[in-house]
Amino acid sequence: MRNIFFIIVLSINLLMNGCSSKVNNKRPSVTMEDKGTYYKVEINLDEVTTHKQIGVEYGEQILKFVPEYQKLYDSYMQELAMSNEILYRVFLSRVEDIKGQIRDEYKDEIEGLAVSLVNAKENIMGDGKLSKDELYLLNLIPDVVRATQCSAFSVYGDKSSTDSNITARLLDWYGGSKNQLNKIQAVTVFNIDQKSFCSIGYLGFLGVITGFNDNKVFGAILDSPTLQPYDSQRKHSYTLDLRYALENYDTLEKVADYMKSPENLYAFSHLIYLSDEKKSGVLENNTTSRSSEMRALRLESSELNKGVQWNNNNSIAAVNAFMIKGNLDNYSPALLNKERWKSLNLKFNENRGPLSVEDIKKIASFKKGYKPGKQEEGDIYNKETKQIIIFEPSSLNLQVFFRPKEGELPAVPIFEKIDIKFNNQLL
Repeated sequence: MRNIFFIIVLSINLLMNGCSSKVNNKRPSVTMEDKGTYYKVEINLDEVTTHKQIGVEYGEQILKFVPEYQKLYDSYMQELAMSNEILYRVFLSRVEDIKGQIRDEYKDEIEGLAVSLVNAKENIMGDGKLSKDELYLLNLIPDVVRATQCSAFSVYGDKSSTDSNITARLLDWYGGSKNQLNKIQAVTVFNIDQKSFCSIGYLGFLGVITGFNDNKVFGAILDSPTLQPYDSQRKHSYTLDLRYALENYDTLEKVADYMKSPENLYAFSHLIYLSDEKKSGVLENNTTSRSSEMRALRLESSELNKGVQWNNNNSIAAVNAFMIKGNLDNYSPALLNKERWKSLNLKFNENRGPLSVEDIKKIASFKKGYKPGKQEEGDIYNKETKQIIIFEPSSLNLQVFFRPKEGELPAVPIFEKIDIKFNNQLL
């Protein structure tokens, strides 16, 4: 009997340990790692995890690594509103307009973040806390605020040393007087419902500023102002729509078609810079008109507006302007567009042979003085630069320069190679 009892107990222990081991082998829904210049985040959503749970766990991880997170973002939003109470309230009213068009799963993630990150019941500008409305504002900054400039360019075919696409993207954003954004830069991998994509942006921002998916399609937003009156009624968030497109479409063309759909109207017109293994294009998303010419994909072969010249085969570039023939000319009036475009033409003309990743880095790092200066002076790498992203879709080779947390830009940007795992597969 004692032997039988021993066997029963042993069997129960083995069974319990086996169950426990199985549970412990389940990968965490959210993991974070401090890489020094940025935070590496992995978000995994399986059949038993909800989007709201993801948000809750993500918020917990953010506070674990950045306890001052609420203060950083609150002070940043106060600066965006220029400490003006009326403007702050205008931003929040725009958020309310756009919120209704956010997809339920993304809204659930933001609501989950709120469980962990919100520490204020009321909307009070500059109180060092985050309310739920402010958390939504955080995720809709490109849709309700606008104060950004960027550029991008690519080589492919015989202009590339690898015969495949090499893309550079510069993010030139206002980072805050206390370098708030520099302190929360992030590379986030989302593994959701057997689909994966990578987002290069900021902690707690759930849309896509720059990103690519496991089908090797790259997308990035660029501002392109039209000076039309702002209207947020029934408008979508273009950064969250870009996320949806990268999650669900497997070609550059399909992503562009989704983003220019007449059903998807946006409060601000913009560009979506797109790349795949063989080519790049620029979706000129001028939403002030439903005309197909005003929401069109510019390719290397596209005819350009008068006064815009690009004489480089197997390459394409973008600054903060529409350029395709028939679209609004917001290029000519803006010195920061013309001078950077002139610099890009100059550097490409100096580099006629096939360009390597290192060559692309040098062009992206171009400045006229010892230190990065003004965009209006033609500096590609300029004093507003927060990130420079170099990406090869064919190999998913990702290298990024992150602006240092203290804010001072080096004379020459230092790039970090970033290894990405999609569904736990190292790429």
